[in-house]
Amino acid sequence: MVTKLENDKRQPRAAESSAGTLTIGVLGVKGGVGASTFALNLAAQLAAGNDLPVSPGCIIMDANLQQPDLALLLNLKPRFSISDLIPRLNSLSVELLSSCLTESAGVSLLTASDNISEALTVSPDALSQLLGAIKTLKGLPVCLVDLPKTLDKNLLTMLDDLDHLILVMEATVPALAATGKWLSILSDLGIDKDRLTLVLNRSGGKMKDVEKQLLNLTAKRQSHSLFKVVNAYEEAENAAIEGLPLVLRNSRSAYAKSIAAVCRHLAENPVLKEGPCRI
Repeated sequence: MVTKLENDKRQPRAAESSAGTLTIGVLGVKGGVGASTFALNLAAQLAAGNDLPVSPGCIIMDANLQQPDLALLLNLKPRFSISDLIPRLNSLSVELLSSCLTESAGVSLLTASDNISEALTVSPDALSQLLGAIKTLKGLPVCLVDLPKTLDKNLLTMLDDLDHLILVMEATVPALAATGKWLSILSDLGIDKDRLTLVLNRSGGKMKDVEKQLLNLTAKRQSHSLFKVVNAYEEAENAAIEGLPLVLRNSRSAYAKSIAAVCRHLAENPVLKEGPCRI
């Protein structure tokens, strides 16, 4: 249980527009719910234009050290990775961070190395320290983080550092069970309605009964905003073959409109409107 890992519940933090980088995390309730694809498309939509109080563009950080997918979805082979930044955390600057980003489809990607031996040299605690260091930098666009799904103290630290969290679900029986567990965990952590958005990914599929159960489960927490993202699995896979987020490949699709609705919601969020939170 989370309370055994962290005895004190997180307390709300005062927002300050000049505090640093605005960070939004994307967390799948389990593997396979499409969180990485959702995160990439959300990043592309944010980069195309948003009303958040930050510089234009979007940085997307793939925090899945052993199985990073974002570079694959963009058909990229980045020259630099998170591994190059970790030894330089004490001197991290906007310029140093920018030099390790790979630009594609309007977003700036920071990813773990695709070399598993190199990726394993990065400890989970170093990853949370990197996010904390990025948050202190000023003048950057919003940083979207595709979070790891392993619940440990390092993920808890990252969750606490985020300005906002998006929990991605899917209408499957395993995801239904995982959603209930994560909602309880996030409640224990004190992540309130202004810091949490729920996304039902691949909505409208064949598992209508499970989707109904999932909606009933989340309805018990009516204070949290929930958005349905239509099922566009095949289209998203075809877009990935081209190295493009689906929102750019077909900006008028129902899927793109679903992502745009989430972006508008983020721009209207009272906490995010005030800018990054001091950590």
